[in-house]
Amino acid sequence: MKTPLFDHLWTKIAERDGLARAATEQKLHQLKEIETAIALHDGSEAVHNVLAYGTLRRALERCLQYHQGSEEIDDTDMLLFYNYASSAAREAERVIDSELPYLGL
Repeated sequence: MKTPLFDHLWTKIAERDGLARAATEQKLHQLKEIETAIALHDGSEAVHNVLAYGTLRRALERCLQYHQGSEEIDDTDMLLFYNYASSAAREAERVIDSELPYLGL
């Protein structure tokens, strides 16, 4: 991918400072752009297949809730969501690079 989803900024999501929240918000925005690009060219089924059936987005949203101070998500939950999202993001990048290079992402 020209602009990887999983990059140095992504690693900031796991931290506990103001940058973590901003990084999470930025990655959610970038994910939305990727979803839109895939949907426009290949349809919603492809979005689901490439981006883990919405679980990647949900995991990032949970990370954001943690950074917003949600008492429902503790440190362990945060790390579980972060680690899952990281794995799903890397897999999505692999699929995009190998099967959807024409998208120019």
